Amino acid sequence: MLEPATPATQPRSITDEVIEAGNLLLNLGNYRLQVDGRPVDLTYHEFDLLRLLAERLDHVVGFRDLARALWQADGHREVRRLNVLAFRLRAKLTDSWPYRIETIRGRGYGLVKAIEGASRG
Repeated sequence: MLEPATPATQPRSITDEVIEAGNLLLNLGNYRLQVDGRPVDLTYHEFDLLRLLAERLDHVVGFRDLARALWQADGHREVRRLNVLAFRLRAKLTDSWPYRIETIRGRGYGLVKAIEGASRG
């Protein structure tokens, strides 16, 4: 089960209403995302997935933990829904820097920092 982020796992800046990671700014109060100051439209589930990953920046969050947090279920069907959700979210975050959603095969997802020197595009 997901536990609250500890200070060591928190993004660079977090308040009760905003999470900032690189050029991503998640406003928890109004479910809005900005990337480089531009608004990005997300569904509620896309936003919740990004929030869960941003709260545990640079850490892997298990597939089943994410499915439980999003849908209160953790069966194969929900994990498949999670894969589709992550695919759609990645497509909307093409300009996020330096963070990206990475799949850890057989484990889960993480919002991780790109390797130093990697191209931005």
